[in-house]
Amino acid sequence: MVNRRWTSDSRRRWAALSLGAAACAFASCSLDEPVDSLTCGAEFTSTTSVALGLNDTSAGDELAQSFELDETATFTKARLFLARVGAPGSTIQVSFQANLSGEPAGTDINSAIAEISPDDISSSTYTTFTLDTSITLTAGTTYWLVLKANYPASAANYVEWQGAASDEFDGGQAKEENAGGTAFAASGSLSDFAFGAACQ
Repeated sequence: MVNRRWTSDSRRRWAALSLGAAACAFASCSLDEPVDSLTCGAEFTSTTSVALGLNDTSAGDELAQSFELDETATFTKARLFLARVGAPGSTIQVSFQANLSGEPAGTDINSAIAEISPDDISSSTYTTFTLDTSITLTAGTTYWLVLKANYPASAANYVEWQGAASDEFDGGQAKEENAGGTAFAASGSLSDFAFGAACQ
């Protein structure tokens, strides 16, 4: 059974999924079975178990998670479960993209992005990104939440996005860009990233 909780903020609702097992990360709830889609106003949360490095020389400068919504909604924020390794410098950014043949389409919806410094990330934690303009996503359509590095590739200084090895989110999947930046592929070690999005 998936427990759902409305947030106390009347201006905004979180549709969130954080994957793994054991205690909840930011809500009093748990994820006990695979989830097919995000529900605006519900939180699906538990701790994470594995991670992929962003532009850590073994992969490219983008990581992405696909999802579908069960209701059309306008979004203003995204939350990703991130950790910083070393001192990457520069910035990282988040955007939403349409689906194209099972990959992010490459164009940010409504040209909306959210950008922060990796210095704002410490230990493993949910990091909030505020879009510079709102976007409206349609129910039943596949979208991608894309995390991009603006720092150079490094095996010692990078940001990692954490998630779950098992397929707890049936409505999407995690993918990583290859080191050449030419294509996305599913990871052999991580099935879904931990993420959420705030809708109006």
